[in-house]
Amino acid sequence: VRPGWTFLRRLIELLSMAQSPRRWVRLNASTRSDLRWWLQFMEGWNGTAIMPQYSLPPASVVSDASGSWGCGAYCGVHWFQWKWKGPSVDWPIAPKELLPILLAVAVWGRGWRGRLVTCHCDNMAVVSVVNSGYSRDNTVMHLLRCLFFMASQFDAHIKAVHVPGVSNVAADALSRDDHAHFLQVVPDAVEHPTPIPQGLVDLLVMDQPDWTSPRWTQLFGDCFGRD
Repeated sequence: VRPGWTFLRRLIELLSMAQSPRRWVRLNASTRSDLRWWLQFMEGWNGTAIMPQYSLPPASVVSDASGSWGCGAYCGVHWFQWKWKGPSVDWPIAPKELLPILLAVAVWGRGWRGRLVTCHCDNMAVVSVVNSGYSRDNTVMHLLRCLFFMASQFDAHIKAVHVPGVSNVAADALSRDDHAHFLQVVPDAVEHPTPIPQGLVDLLVMDQPDWTSPRWTQLFGDCFGRD
């Protein structure tokens, strides 16, 4: 189960608090949420774990974030950008760099079913946590759980690779709200950006997810195009 480690970490940490094998441990809201993820995932799992085989062409996403204005990403001719607001304004750079990857999976993931998706990012720390599925930073870990939750629903495998910052010109322009420069670098890009639903941003940036709560289930159907 490729994203499994991400949803086991808090359960393992909670068990480590028990001083003896017979001591009861009370589940908190976070661990209950992760258990719900497993219950939901196992409903559609066929019980096998093999090396993935991708019959469809891979997809490629390039993203970037600036400390001041916002973030952006593009995939082929499609693109989006989003300005920091709410708690994200004061986030360190790592969660800011991770958020556009997560938004890309949320808005384009339905077209990535059964595909390997390579995410190009110029932040080595973010590349590492995406590939490992773990971070010691609570905000980054929150975003990782959301990322792998969505990827598992879309049956897409997410892989991150590092791209030098000097080569990440187009995504850098999106993250700095330089639309004209982006279109110069990617002249075939569509004229209008892919919209980012406000409800999606509210849940990813403002809330901690409860994977099978009515609010999350409704949001997934409304924003992610789940059948």
